[in-house]
Formats: sequence, structure tokens, C-alpha cells
Amino acid sequence: MAKLVMVVDDEESMVHLLRTVLEARGYEVATATGGRQALALVHARRPDLMLLDLMMPEMDGWEVLHELKQDPATASIPVIIVTVKRDELDRAVGTDLLRVEGYVNKPFVRKELVELVRRTLKE
Repeated sequence: MAKLVMVVDDEESMVHLLRTVLEARGYEVATATGGRQALALVHARRPDLMLLDLMMPEMDGWEVLHELKQDPATASIPVIIVTVKRDELDRAVGTDLLRVEGYVNKPFVRKELVELVRRTLKE
């Protein structure tokens, strides 16, 4: 059975790109264009991995990540941040304090992103 990867990003073009890259490698992809939608969807279809943008209106990626990690039902879902933010403090907070599996800057190298997804899913 294919692993389910949830893509959370408010940019439709990025959602489409990530879906295309992941589906071409055999992953099932669920998408959300905002934080609240992502949190609702994560409870309905527990993903094996989440790719999460940080800069979104209404509820940003940090808030989504906080909610995920506070809920025992979702705390173990691995998260890779995919963002345009290049701040080293953000990277350190995400990887060290909030236990994300990776921090990828946009634009990303497809091969590197896919390899990080594979490693995270232990494939």
C-alpha cells in the first residue's frame, strides 16, 4: 500500500508541483491549502508524513506544528518543513525544538526532496 503524504501549502502551484513529484514516485498525496484544513484532514486521514509550509494566512505552519505535536494522536507524524524562509533560527527551532525531520528551502531540488521523504519514511 502506498504511503500517504500530506502537502500543506497555500500556493496552488506549489501544491500541484509537490503532488506531481510525489505521485510520480508512487506516494498517495492528500493536500490542504491552509492550517485549519490540514488539522481537520490529519484526523480524518492520518498521513505517514506531512510537508508543511510555514508562511500561510490565518494559521501559519508553526501553529499547525504546535497543534500536531501537542495532540497525542498526531504527535508522532513526521513533518518536513518546505518554505521560502531562510532564517537559520527558524531552521534551528524547527529541527531541534519542534522535532521536524527536515527543513527544505523553496525552490528545492526535486531529487533532494524525494530522498529526504524516502529517508523519513524509512524506505
